[in-house]
Amino acid sequence: MMKGWVAVFGIFAVSATCFTPLGAQNTTGIGSFLRSFVNRENIVGVLNSIQGDLSPQLKAIFQQIDTDAIATQLLNQTDRIFAELDRSNFTLSNLAALPAALSQIFAPAGNNGNAAQNASVQNFLQNILGAQAPNIDTYRPLMQEALPLLLDQVPGMQLVQGQCKKDIGLLLEGLLTGQAWAMNMFDSYGKPPAGILYGNLKWLGQYDECMRVEATIPKVGLQKIDQHFKGEYCKAYIKFPSGVAAGAGGNAALLMGGDQFIQLGTCFPDSCTSADITMFGQGTTLMGNTTFPGAQCEKSKVPKLSEDPKAIACIAVVSVFAFFLVVGTLIEGFGIDKIVTPAKRSHQIENYVNGFSNGGFVMDTVVPLKEKNGHIPNGNDSHVQDVNTKSNGEAVGNGVSVNDVVVSEKTRVEEPQAPALVRLFTAFSLYTTLPRLLSTHQGSAAITCLNGIRVMSIGWVVLGHTYSFGLGNVDNIVFAFEETKRFSFTAVGNAFFSVDSFFLLSGVLAAYLFLRQLRRENGIRPKTMIMYYVHRIIRLSPLYYMLTFIYATLTIYMGSGPMWNGKLPDGEFCANNWWTNLLYLNNVINNREQCFALSWYIANDFQFYVVAPLFLIPLYLKPLIGVLLLLLGFVGYGLAAAFTLAGMEGGVHLFGNPNFFADYYIIPWCRIGPYLVGLMVGFILYKTDLKIKFNKFLAALCWLVSLGVIFMVVYVRHDETQNGPWEKDAVIAYEVISRPLWALALGWVIIACATGYGGFINTILSYQAWVPLGRLTFAVYFVHVFIITIYQSTRINDITISDFTVAILFTAYITLSYVAALVASLLFEAPILGLEKMILRK
Repeated sequence: MMKGWVAVFGIFAVSATCFTPLGAQNTTGIGSFLRSFVNRENIVGVLNSIQGDLSPQLKAIFQQIDTDAIATQLLNQTDRIFAELDRSNFTLSNLAALPAALSQIFAPAGNNGNAAQNASVQNFLQNILGAQAPNIDTYRPLMQEALPLLLDQVPGMQLVQGQCKKDIGLLLEGLLTGQAWAMNMFDSYGKPPAGILYGNLKWLGQYDECMRVEATIPKVGLQKIDQHFKGEYCKAYIKFPSGVAAGAGGNAALLMGGDQFIQLGTCFPDSCTSADITMFGQGTTLMGNTTFPGAQCEKSKVPKLSEDPKAIACIAVVSVFAFFLVVGTLIEGFGIDKIVTPAKRSHQIENYVNGFSNGGFVMDTVVPLKEKNGHIPNGNDSHVQDVNTKSNGEAVGNGVSVNDVVVSEKTRVEEPQAPALVRLFTAFSLYTTLPRLLSTHQGSAAITCLNGIRVMSIGWVVLGHTYSFGLGNVDNIVFAFEETKRFSFTAVGNAFFSVDSFFLLSGVLAAYLFLRQLRRENGIRPKTMIMYYVHRIIRLSPLYYMLTFIYATLTIYMGSGPMWNGKLPDGEFCANNWWTNLLYLNNVINNREQCFALSWYIANDFQFYVVAPLFLIPLYLKPLIGVLLLLLGFVGYGLAAAFTLAGMEGGVHLFGNPNFFADYYIIPWCRIGPYLVGLMVGFILYKTDLKIKFNKFLAALCWLVSLGVIFMVVYVRHDETQNGPWEKDAVIAYEVISRPLWALALGWVIIACATGYGGFINTILSYQAWVPLGRLTFAVYFVHVFIITIYQSTRINDITISDFTVAILFTAYITLSYVAALVASLLFEAPILGLEKMILRK
């Protein structure tokens, strides 16, 4: 039971302010409600009980006071306060103006300074104590020592110990004496907003107002020194009353899954910890059907950077990359690389074998041959060879076979090269990497429409995540959920197919480039197979590893605020499971505790790339056998996916079953279907050399069927939003068939555009601006997670979601993601590919 008149305001009336509006008394006048806690016996009992705990000096002051007279005066004064509150029509559902009501009683209008506030309090004490009223400077030490003792009468406060309790007492004193800093702390508390039954359960208050408080309590009486503390923002979690949720039709619970919690922003002295606030809340008897599971204070969220060796190591590695970039740019910018380059020199060689170059494998060793008067010397002083062709922009003599790429000259003139250390630095130079990334040049055999598909697909991914990542931070989630039932929203809700587009593209390029390479070499060579895997690892790993490293170690230092939890849901798993990411196995090993969960895609893509030669080599040697193996692969995929879904308990929906993601959605044998389609499309393009003759009517029919399949696959699930969930068998059939169908329809678009039947669609997809944007797609896929998560988590209030709001956010996300991707590629990707090319050329 709450005892004492100070307990009426106990922790700024937190119990009444925060919890009773959810109960049954929300129309009761607050004055009448508070009056029920205050009577003469309570006041006298509290005053007598604290005398034994006072110091001798304060006890002497206390004993001079007639406690019975004080009780009478306090009862009269509190009746006046309660009457004023009732007269002002205060109820338990609206206490936001309580500080103003107190200031009307305790301080005259316009008294803002400390001296005026003290005078106001002095008048108040004179009204209560009459001639016995001590001087305010004498009375303040009594308040400072008595308030913590009175706080013990507040349920839950007995569990709070040490400096935290003392500072709360000072805070209460500041409120009673009208101190501006104390009023700011109280004012920063979250308050019940409108739209609670529409999911508006984050009563976050004013974060900045609390964190900017700096309280200084001057020394008075027996106090030896000034006392100081700062405001500390703490977020309390309070279980939303089940009865209220049921009264709203259960909408909030339906959307946010099970038990719902009010997130209440509070402001306490910075000497208090999350444990202090949690103990206080759990010890408090809350009104209504509520519980208090815990609290989180700002300073407990993030460890000190100086005490985090992993974060320091990450900063050091990033700094090394940045150092190489800066130094390399300066070296090339000032021409130092040319100054230290030696003169040209000749080498006597027998049969020199030139390498190869294509868009997928960076293994070219292009060696320029010195041309003289339109001829290339053949090693014999009396004879020269005619220059009859060019390959990759370099002159090639008669003795050179373009297919076998064998140079038969005995003498080769090398272009001079800078020392290895200089070339190491210049590989990071912006003069080298930036033009390479932003170039719109494509080879003559490039499938140009792939860039447009790639860029549009990553845009689809970011748009889907703009909605899905942000739904937890909106104040109208029930309205937002209703909006997702629109037919037009179905394409956003099915953004999952964008990932299948990437699997398709990966399969097309793997087959097309690998088969062309085997034909160029007229067979399968061990070196080719080795470099097939080595290049893929070099292509993917540096950027992927570095961004994962940053995500796991530095992201926790990138934000603050009421919505910032100090850690990311999947970031905490990195300490134990980072090695699964390094081996590209995070989608199958410990996949419920993935580090950087979005990287499941790259693990699947790498695994598909590893097994692709099992289909591609037979397609090259014995095409019929290769096609039969692909068909067998489709059957295996279908059976694996169907049986996995059939054995799954709890539904077969991504958002309706917590096991769906780990047991099906990211499993390679359940996602390989579109990749196999890609291998078939790539084989067709290779076999026909991008030259297929179609009857115009047949081409038009294929376009109609393809677009019809794309539309059907995306929008057929809208039926669920209108008529309720499908039966399990129907969902299984859709999940198994829809992804290969999507890939087949998009595969026709690629074939048509690559062979001259794409029309205006090919013009759009092959637009040159897509080329540099397409090169950055891999980096955008990873960095957009940083952009969205940090923005959503560092806001100080919720978003009221609408189509226009999402359009603005999406535009900002995709733009910033490309900017961040460019920086990441310039640091971690393009230089490494340049170094690979340099090493292999050597």
